[in-house]
Amino acid sequence: MKRNFILKRFISTLAVISFLMGGGVTFAEQPKILRLVTDWPAGSNTELVKAVFIDEVAKKTGGRIKIEMYPGSQLVASDNHVDAISSGMVEMAVTQLSEGWPTVAPSLTILGISLFDNSAHAFRSLDGPLGKMLAGELEKKTNTKVLNWTTAGDIDVMGCAPKLIKTPDDLKGLKFRVSSNSDAASCKALGGTPVIIAGSEMYMALQRGTVDGIFITSTRGVEVSRSYEVCKNYTRIPLVVGAQFAFVINRDAWEGLSKEIQEILMSVSAEAREAMLAKLQAGGDRVWKEKMATYPGVKTYHVPENELGLWKEKMLPARMELLEKAVSKDRAKEMLNWLAEAR
Repeated sequence: MKRNFILKRFISTLAVISFLMGGGVTFAEQPKILRLVTDWPAGSNTELVKAVFIDEVAKKTGGRIKIEMYPGSQLVASDNHVDAISSGMVEMAVTQLSEGWPTVAPSLTILGISLFDNSAHAFRSLDGPLGKMLAGELEKKTNTKVLNWTTAGDIDVMGCAPKLIKTPDDLKGLKFRVSSNSDAASCKALGGTPVIIAGSEMYMALQRGTVDGIFITSTRGVEVSRSYEVCKNYTRIPLVVGAQFAFVINRDAWEGLSKEIQEILMSVSAEAREAMLAKLQAGGDRVWKEKMATYPGVKTYHVPENELGLWKEKMLPARMELLEKAVSKDRAKEMLNWLAEAR
């Protein structure tokens, strides 16, 4: 009797399982999780990435793709992005391709030396032959695919604790924090002494006097890092165009996605770039005007447009030498031609 009861219960259980598996009840498809790292600490920039990229991907894939973002050094430090993405330790990044990546893909050096006229010129160039060549080298040498180029906003702020910088000569004898070899070459050409320091360590370096200033950053960078607390003098000068970043994905992870999902990631990243460019430029100027003036002791100097040529002229030989050393004179010339065609 007891045996019959157990047998009937077992048969009933099998029937329920068969019903569920046969389609009587549909289980929600589990989303595919892609981990995304970024150089930026949690704040306005990462909130923007979430709004214009991560949330849009979730929406347009119907929840089938879930991107988990890890800002700053939460999961991977910025100087380890190359290894982390190449190996597939994480799947995606919004990363600064002018920092770290050129050691493996030398042509990316051009992003850091910033020979672009402005952001519009930069993206016209990167959407053409120059960008195709850079993306191809990145894919071949780092197992990483570029979804789209993007920006952190204009990199047009120089900070100096001891004094207000107004001319190139004012940099002489001072140490400046830089984030890459490209910026280091430009800083040295202007007479400053560059010191490569991670963004997360910049505040402490200024506070301790390890460096006298920040060679180049963005308006939002000053706000997010709170460097205005330990560095009071700022010069607005567009030495670097902020088109050094990209949405990238590990190549193996990319190939594991359906064609439909790939197309969504490409289209959303393109839309995100335009949204980030517009919002970061407008937001950066607004932050500067509304907030910087309220911080005690902060002073600002805007380099007149008719003086910018002098700064760029002093930096150009060092920038070109760096590019030719990274690639070759012939390749450097070809890249310059592409830049000229995009003007």
